[in-house]
Amino acid sequence: KKHTAPLESYIIECGAINNLLEILSAYNSIYMVCDVNTFAAAGEQVEKLLTNAGKLSHKYILPDGVLPDTSAIGDTLVHLYPPEARVIQTAFRRCLTLF
Repeated sequence: KKHTAPLESYIIECGAINNLLEILSAYNSIYMVCDVNTFAAAGEQVEKLLTNAGKLSHKYILPDGVLPDTSAIGDTLVHLYPPEARVIQTAFRRCLTLF
């Protein structure tokens, strides 16, 4: 299999996190996804930067030991919308099932 990562841009350098807001300047609402190790290493700092800039919509931290499989992708997609949106979606689905 050939794996690709179609990213718009990326920077690999010491202190790259300092360029984060510049890189993400075109985005207004960011959904942050990371695993527990990445969150411990840099996620807290990224969360603060995005929150202070008013850009963080919400975050999802993948559980420890997660595998890169369809289940993890499904979990990430389930959490794609902020919690309040999921509550509305669930209520809407329940209404639809009544009819």
